[in-house]
Amino acid sequence: MNRVGHSALLIVDAISSLGSMDYRHDEWEVDVTIAASQKGLMNPPGLSFNAVSQKALSANKSAKMPRSYWDWQGMLKSSETGFFPYTPATNLIYGLQEALQMMGEEGLANIFRRHERHAKSVRAAVWGGAWKLSVASLKSTRIQSPLSSLQTVMMQTNYEQLSSIILTCLSEPVWENLRARFSASGI
Repeated sequence: MNRVGHSALLIVDAISSLGSMDYRHDEWEVDVTIAASQKGLMNPPGLSFNAVSQKALSANKSAKMPRSYWDWQGMLKSSETGFFPYTPATNLIYGLQEALQMMGEEGLANIFRRHERHAKSVRAAVWGGAWKLSVASLKSTRIQSPLSSLQTVMMQTNYEQLSSIILTCLSEPVWENLRARFSASGI
């Protein structure tokens, strides 16, 4: 959009993916990135982050519509003095600091590979059966059971191999079928 001089803003929702897969706000010329402390950044919900380009800031200043979430002016003004425009969630900020340190120790390349490995394990476990599998993104997999009784699919991996899968509220025949498929696949 920038190369052709279009005024539209490129806005990316990175709430699930930030910290889980490669993302390059500046290099990809994204105007607004919306992210949060949960999921890839390993914290409870409660903190949100916006990376905002100069193009988006200019659009924000000249916009005439009333807005709340998209008005960064109060935050920018407060940040000049090192403060928040509201009471910060200091416990979450300390948690984020620790999570970022842990991520630095593991290394982003290792984290990205781990998330990719886990996603492939989940997808391999359900592929080709009566279940419907749709891949929404590299970070998100949607699994739909033919039974309405499926409430939770949770996968744990032991870095290199699937160690357990927990399925709740499945009928016994479905559980047995799934167990047989896992055994036959060697997972």
